[in-house]
Amino acid sequence: MARTENPAFQQFRRDMFGPIPVPSIPSGSRAALPLAFVRSFERGPVDLASPASIAETITELQHSEATILKPNDALFTREANPEMIQSFLNIMRRPGKKTIWMRHGLQKSDTAEKIPMMQEERNVNDPATENSLAEAFGFALLLNYVKRMTGKTIRVRTSENMRAGQIGAIIAEVTEGEFGVDRRLNCLNYSNELTEVQRAYLAAHNGTVDWNEPGADLIFGEGSYRQVNQDMQDLTEELAQEDENVIEIVMTHTQQLNGKGIRGRLGILGFAASSDTGEEFEVYQENVYSGPGA
Repeated sequence: MARTENPAFQQFRRDMFGPIPVPSIPSGSRAALPLAFVRSFERGPVDLASPASIAETITELQHSEATILKPNDALFTREANPEMIQSFLNIMRRPGKKTIWMRHGLQKSDTAEKIPMMQEERNVNDPATENSLAEAFGFALLLNYVKRMTGKTIRVRTSENMRAGQIGAIIAEVTEGEFGVDRRLNCLNYSNELTEVQRAYLAAHNGTVDWNEPGADLIFGEGSYRQVNQDMQDLTEELAQEDENVIEIVMTHTQQLNGKGIRGRLGILGFAASSDTGEEFEVYQENVYSGPGA
């Protein structure tokens, strides 16, 4: 796992973002505004004991970043919920190792059809929506506060899928955390040449795959279900051996989250915070926001 300032991360960020601004843009440009928010937050201009003040700052940052990302359109970003923030901070204050298993940003694609969105070209390369990127800055700012509150380091692991990598890169950048890519977290692709049986299954499931062995192996290939489950078990065991002064952010997809034992489908940027054993979860279906993502 490398720190964010290393050349490999910088290249990854350039590959992921292209022209999309991130907080390290030099001061003087409009894109530097998010970093100004981060720095002012670190200086403590808000009442840091107040979840309401933190929520207000997060929401303000998101609105600002949305304006930068898409200045000619009114983007919807969710408002941070003070009660959810207080709940999250309470968990982070508990002793022991903490891991946040998080779902990626909303996929921005040239199609609204689920099957082509899950085939390799789009599944791997489609970015996150501007809404998700803006909200990632907000959640990263909260993690920045958690870092200072606990004295712990933030470490991000992400899949190679762009809609996950972009979110992970923002979190690592804002928190000055560590960053790495783990292929075990990659979203599985639908075949470009689906059989009639596979198409029938997907049609019956609204284009999605139930996380069980028959369904997963039918769509992704024999052994896929057990492999993902084993990969997540292995990763959990690896994380348990890591320094408890590191908060792990695992940025991945529904298949892997289900394989980890987090059932159902989390909302956009939804996450489950695990205990130091990695077997008990506090689930934040919609992150620390009041409603579903867009």
